[in-house]
Amino acid sequence: MSDDGRKRARIASLTWLLAAVGSAVTPMLGQPQQNDPTPSFEELTVRRAAGLRQLVAIDSPDNPRRYVMRSASLKDLIGLAGYGERGQQITGGPEWLDSYGFDVTIVLKPGAGDRASAVRSVLEGRFGLATHVETEPIYVLETSPSGARLREAAPDPNATTLLRESAGRLEFRRGTSANLAAALTRALGRPVLDHSRLKGKVYDFDLEWPLARPLSPTDPLDKQSALVGEAATVASALREQLGLDLRSFPVQTLVIDRAVLPTDD
Repeated sequence: MSDDGRKRARIASLTWLLAAVGSAVTPMLGQPQQNDPTPSFEELTVRRAAGLRQLVAIDSPDNPRRYVMRSASLKDLIGLAGYGERGQQITGGPEWLDSYGFDVTIVLKPGAGDRASAVRSVLEGRFGLATHVETEPIYVLETSPSGARLREAAPDPNATTLLRESAGRLEFRRGTSANLAAALTRALGRPVLDHSRLKGKVYDFDLEWPLARPLSPTDPLDKQSALVGEAATVASALREQLGLDLRSFPVQTLVIDRAVLPTDD
């Protein structure tokens, strides 16, 4: 493939990845803009919502400084505050993160900010929200340029699917590329997306790789993580044994360190 062809393929792969995970790499995720004015409120009320939760957000054209959010979860409010795409790329937080609803009414003083900066102020002041950002890899499983080397299973309508997973070894009988991606997700402890273009077929194959560290029998499979070098050995085994590539892309995640229930006004 020419350099231009490889570049176009790379761009296409990245475009597909970004669509698959929503908003993948968000610069300064969760960080207020440096030029945000400090919000000042004419009115502010925060109350636990009653009844079934159903988010309603109202910006009034008659009063552009008034913002009303009904039955908004903490996760909804984080999205409305501009910490990233609502409901995506958020980990940690209390068990009520996406279950409790809150009614929030904000009326800003003239020139005292916008909805995003106002909601951030409410989250930090009333919910005690503290966050930080982590950048971690997400993986994409692709067919190598030389072609996949998986043995297609013989047609048999009565055959069953077999999967065996152990530390450093996967064994599939009548497995799919989606099954492989799911097993690799468990092995690496990070999402692995199937972009192999091998869907719709079943295969018989084994995959083995040297462990990056010794394990005890009580260690769960998902401790085979990229943090201890497992991804590089898995990628090498995939390429050499199955003709598949494992590509890595950085994704920013907002991690909630602290949040408390606000007192009703």
